Amino acid sequence: MHPAAAYTSSDVRVDIVGENFDPVATQQVGHGGGVDVDSSFRAFLGAVELMDVQWQAPDRLTAIVPAGVSGGPFDLRVVGPTGEGSLPSAFAGSVARPAAIAATLSAPARVELGTQAEVDLVLTNTGQAAVVTPTVELLADPGLAVVGLPGAGDSLQPGKTVHLVGLIAAESHGPATLTLHATGQDAFDGSTVEVRKYATVQVVTPATLAVATIPVPDLVSVGQSMDLVATVTNQGDVDALAVAVSSPAVTGTGGAVVDSVPPPQDIPAGASRTFHIAAHAISPGAVFFGGSATGSDAITGAPTTVQATWDIVFVQAAAQISARWLTVPPMVAPGQSFIATLGVSNTGEALARDVAPVPNPPSVAAAAGSASLTASPAAAPVDVPGGSTVVFSWTFTAGGAPPDSLTLSAGATGADANSGTALSAGSVGSPAIAVQTPSALVASLSAPGGALRGDTFTATLAVTDTGGVGVNGLSPSLTIPSGTGGAQILSGPTPATQNLAGNSTVSFTWTCAATVNGAIALSAAVSGTDAVDGSARSASAGATVAISDAVLIASAPLGASTTFAYVFDFNGRVYLGPRRDGTGGVRVLPDGSSPQPFTLTFQGDRVNGNDNGASNGPFPSLGSTNCTPDTLQCGPDNENGRGLFASGIVAGTPWLIASGARTNSILSHVYATTDAGTAPVFSYDYLANALAKETRGTSSMLVFHDRVYLGFGGTGSSRPTYVVLRKMPSSPGSTPAVGVDVMNLRINDVSGVGSTALLNRNTTQMQMIDSQTGFNDLIYLANNGGIIHSNTNDPLPPAAGLVPPWATSTPNSSTYGAKASITTRKTFDLEPADKAFPQMAAFGGRLYAARNTTSGPQLWVCVPGPDQKCHPQDWTLLAPNGLGDTGLSQFDDPQNVRVTLLAATSAHLYVGYNNIAGLVLYRSRVGAPSSRTDFEGAAGCDASQAPSSCDGLGGRGLGASATRIFDGRVLTYGGKDYVYLTAGTGSSGFRVFRLVQ
Repeated sequence: MHPAAAYTSSDVRVDIVGENFDPVATQQVGHGGGVDVDSSFRAFLGAVELMDVQWQAPDRLTAIVPAGVSGGPFDLRVVGPTGEGSLPSAFAGSVARPAAIAATLSAPARVELGTQAEVDLVLTNTGQAAVVTPTVELLADPGLAVVGLPGAGDSLQPGKTVHLVGLIAAESHGPATLTLHATGQDAFDGSTVEVRKYATVQVVTPATLAVATIPVPDLVSVGQSMDLVATVTNQGDVDALAVAVSSPAVTGTGGAVVDSVPPPQDIPAGASRTFHIAAHAISPGAVFFGGSATGSDAITGAPTTVQATWDIVFVQAAAQISARWLTVPPMVAPGQSFIATLGVSNTGEALARDVAPVPNPPSVAAAAGSASLTASPAAAPVDVPGGSTVVFSWTFTAGGAPPDSLTLSAGATGADANSGTALSAGSVGSPAIAVQTPSALVASLSAPGGALRGDTFTATLAVTDTGGVGVNGLSPSLTIPSGTGGAQILSGPTPATQNLAGNSTVSFTWTCAATVNGAIALSAAVSGTDAVDGSARSASAGATVAISDAVLIASAPLGASTTFAYVFDFNGRVYLGPRRDGTGGVRVLPDGSSPQPFTLTFQGDRVNGNDNGASNGPFPSLGSTNCTPDTLQCGPDNENGRGLFASGIVAGTPWLIASGARTNSILSHVYATTDAGTAPVFSYDYLANALAKETRGTSSMLVFHDRVYLGFGGTGSSRPTYVVLRKMPSSPGSTPAVGVDVMNLRINDVSGVGSTALLNRNTTQMQMIDSQTGFNDLIYLANNGGIIHSNTNDPLPPAAGLVPPWATSTPNSSTYGAKASITTRKTFDLEPADKAFPQMAAFGGRLYAARNTTSGPQLWVCVPGPDQKCHPQDWTLLAPNGLGDTGLSQFDDPQNVRVTLLAATSAHLYVGYNNIAGLVLYRSRVGAPSSRTDFEGAAGCDASQAPSSCDGLGGRGLGASATRIFDGRVLTYGGKDYVYLTAGTGSSGFRVFRLVQ
């Protein structure tokens, strides 16, 4: 029977399922032959008969249980046409209320995205039957997720309630529906019991803060206040409560201080609130502010925070202005206009805005009240960036009458562009402006009266402003428009341009090359502009220069009575002396300019004593001819004749060296000093123990390998005397140890040149060392007896009984032997003409010697062999005459009676002769001269055409009627070699010449 149980408060239709529910068919015979079917069935539940029993099929009947049947289970009995059947306990009925579930679903109206929430579910069985196997299902739309839901138990008894709490999670924003679906079975009839409930939940975003910041302003000055604005927006769906902005942290190279922060504010969902933070700048540099805004979620109470950072704020040192005058002319003339400028500097970093000078134009104050200045205002105001200077300029026009003095005064005002703070620069006064007379130029051109052919000379233009205001941009020019000589401008002017102050002088120089002998005219011009009003100024000047092969650089520099002088270099100056009385000399620059007299002082020998009884020293003279003995006219040892005055470099130190002469007795001292002043004090070296008897005067000197070799003339039996000084004196003097610090090299024992030689003795009554030189690291020396050379570069005195370490170098040519060397009895006041070999010179790897014979002069040249020594056979006669005595070297001029100069520069060999008609000079034109054609004279003429068609260098007598050469040597200045010589007639003051290089 189905159902097997049912609530019967009303009729219940049921199905009865079985078998053999067969109806009975009966055919009527007769009466038309019809068939009757009996399908009536009756059914009973216990004693209660079911209603409306209907046959449906052989296996199924339907029926209605009448209302009110309660209890059971009842047996079922079915009665049909064919019989009956029963089913035990087939149906139970009840008139109670069936089981029913009442439910409630409670969910929060809003749930924050990403959070979980509880949902309350209440189930109540409102029926009178239990609900068995209850199930509870919580369904959610997308956006919500059911995290958890407990079960309802095994059954829900009638009238009982179950409270369940579910957990949901919000996953996406928006509204979502929750569905509660509760089901179960009625414990009585097994029917399904269910209920559905719905709730709507809004998934919302939590309170979420965003911040926008604005630094106001972003460029500030130190000390300036700042308003840091932070606008905080709640981007969530939930209110943010008590939102507070923290005090920002300050970082960066600059400095700032936060003064106050605003109070907290609630920020509704979707709303914004603005916060203002007060701060001020304290030091320059970049400043960064960083903080946070924090509040709480109105639903969850959870904190919500956002970081707040402000854009960089640049803090600058506050603008600060100061004023100073930039250009104010020191002088101005009435009627002239000039520009004066005032610089206003902003020493801060912030921009100084609207800067203007005050007053504009500046005020003017006059010292005497007679002068005035007028001007129009300068363009203003202007902005001045930090660290910059703006220049305000006025054009003033001077009035009144000189002399007067004017002063300008002005300051400035402005404002700090960041903070607006007012700025002020105090008024400053300008340098005084002298009101003077207008500028006027005067020029003079100076150049040497003479210049050497092939040499350079300097032309100097001196320009003077005789007015008071000065001339700017002086620009000079130099031309050589005419002349019989020739020259060219090599460089200049130096400086190329120059500003000239009023009442002052400036000089411009040019370097010129003298190219052709003769006179040239130099013309110079200069132009510029007035220092105040810019009007043109100009001047011109001229000078004449005579170009030749020899230049007179000094004429009688020691007076007419000093007819002789040595010439040499000491510390970059040309020294000339000694004076006739032996007390000093004069020194000049290489071109003969800037003469400076100098005095000589000789310290007395307090150890060994001096022969001069007039004093213990110091002595003002090394003696002079015919001086009175035992007076300060004579030298420390009563030296009474001119000896030797020279210089040399020993161990890198320049020394002045002097040695005198005596007419009787012997010399005892030589003197030296390193004093480069105009009053040098000489220290002595006591040499008496190294000198032979009757040593009278000093004839030659050679500095070689830091040793001083001194040749002396004398009349004693052991003559001549040759001494090497190995140690220079210390102040006040020294007594060098004989054989150690000073040695007599006993040249008197050397064959040919000495009086005590074993062979070929020199028997001349007065003998000396005429000249000496170094060649191929050996010493060569000569006198009337011939030429010898040392065998080492440090010859020593010979041991007892041994031959001195010297070798004969005298030419063995018959031409040499055919002539006798000149001799002299002079022991002091010697000149080159008194010597048989006045000079030797090394040039181009060869050694040259000048010889005076009783017949006339000879020139000899040695071409050394492989051993680099000059042996007798290595010598040949140089430049022999083509006319007259061909055994002489006179350049065919018989009046060239003495050769008195032989000197070599790096490029030329020079030879000079005494000549009664005027001294004569030639120089080589090739590197290895041998004949007269290898020499040149005046203006480069061929010396083989002398004397008729080729005069000597500088002309005969050097244009000064000089007949005798007193001393000559090569000196080097500015990297160039020059030959300097002293010359004259011997009856008037000597003259000094420089020869063409």
